[in-house]
Amino acid sequence: GGSGKSSFAASAVATLPVGKRAFGFLTPCELASYAAVDMEYVPLVDPDWRPSIDKFGASGYRAAARALDALFKRDDIGLVVVDVASTMSDLVFQDCLALHQTDDPSTLGGNARTPYGVHNGRFLEFIRLLDALRFAKHCHVIVLWHTDVRELEGLGVPRKETEKSGSGTKTVVR
Repeated sequence: GGSGKSSFAASAVATLPVGKRAFGFLTPCELASYAAVDMEYVPLVDPDWRPSIDKFGASGYRAAARALDALFKRDDIGLVVVDVASTMSDLVFQDCLALHQTDDPSTLGGNARTPYGVHNGRFLEFIRLLDALRFAKHCHVIVLWHTDVRELEGLGVPRKETEKSGSGTKTVVR
């Protein structure tokens, strides 16, 4: 987080031609980034997914899928933002597990792999439909991901390390 992904997407709305609108699939934690932006959105949330109290309601993915389907019927869409796609992936997986009333695929015995296959198909369907929408409506699509980025050698913040040198040690900055 903090690299400016949402700010970039929010600023793209200002570049839309007159008469074109933006639509977002947004996680609640990203809503503040779009507070001053004129765009419609569907929240990426499953309020009834609460496995700790045996509630396995999953409606978020299907709400997003219906909203995406409705965009094909509109002529005013110029930009679609998915912020963040990793949350969309989580919603798809929760939708797959809700049928089994569990959050743990290992409880499914011989069917433990089924939710993973269904997830893959549904998530890829969503991505393919975004791509189809892009071509059908000549709109832009921005799909943002949160990911764990690790420091690569030679990049990032310099650090001091002590290493062996001959019969002693020396401090090296990397």
